[in-house]
Amino acid sequence: MPIQSRLAATVFAPEQVSVIVAAFDGAWQELQASNSYLATSDYATTARDTLAKRIIDQALTGFLDAGALKADALGYVREQLPPPPPEA
Repeated sequence: MPIQSRLAATVFAPEQVSVIVAAFDGAWQELQASNSYLATSDYATTARDTLAKRIIDQALTGFLDAGALKADALGYVREQLPPPPPEA
C-alpha cells in the first residue's frame, strides 16, 4: 500500500497517521465509487501513489483535517494525472 511505505519515511504521531490513512482511504474509495478512469488497472497505481504523496506532503505542513486532505488530494490527482483516454 503506497500510503504505508511513504509514511514509514516520516515521523507522525499515531493520531496523525490515523487522519492521514482515513484521508487516503476516503479519497481512493471516492475515486472507485465514481467509476473514474483513475481507478482502472491502467491508472490505479499512479493514482494511489499521487494521492498518498499529496496527502503526506500536505500533512507535513501541519494540515491534518481528513476531509480537507481528501478533497485536496482528489483535486490534485485529477489535475496532475493525464486526462481520460478517448472513447473508442
